[in-house]
Amino acid sequence: MINNKNEKENTKYLYRIIKNHDKNYFSVEYQEVSNISNIGGIIGEFLKNNFITGMLMNSRFSYQTWNKDMIILTSFDCSLEIQRPIYEYYKEEIDNILERNMMKSAEKYINDGETKIICNFSKRGCKYKLKDENNKENIIGLDELYLSYTQPSDIKLFSSILKNVISNDKPSYEFNENNDILLKAGKRQITINNKSYDLMINILRELNITNKNGISK
Repeated sequence: MINNKNEKENTKYLYRIIKNHDKNYFSVEYQEVSNISNIGGIIGEFLKNNFITGMLMNSRFSYQTWNKDMIILTSFDCSLEIQRPIYEYYKEEIDNILERNMMKSAEKYINDGETKIICNFSKRGCKYKLKDENNKENIIGLDELYLSYTQPSDIKLFSSILKNVISNDKPSYEFNENNDILLKAGKRQITINNKSYDLMINILRELNITNKNGISK
């Protein structure tokens, strides 16, 4: 028990904040913390001062983190890279902000019909269309929405988007030249990556829309 306690006390967790266009990205040093609660102020300031656009999970971009499980929170101007135990400690605050931004973006831009939904395991968040690349907050649309299979809230959002696209119309889908799925209903449509096919079909079945009673391919 004593050895385990000492080992726990000596454990250091890594984090760093990186400017998105920093030419010395790989040379930005990691900070270490043994008591995760001590960096609550740093996490809070980052969440408060930056518009969180996404999250990369299981990311190992540096030799220092090659054997560690890292999470990267992205914003327009900078990124916060944290070791998973730090993320788990502040998970509720981080997830609430990211999910709120994703939901608001989906509600505002999905009906444009120009957004591609990408379901995957390692990335969550939004890739925005910008009117001016030099003004990162000048958003005019949503290029891509990344949803994670491991997050129940993301699956719920995916289901909500599909239901909104379908509404009361008869849906159909086809594969485009990029092998993505184009789901159509009435005058509405949404593009979905092909790895989301099974999830899409399951949601359509929940809506009692199957190949037998409505959906055409």
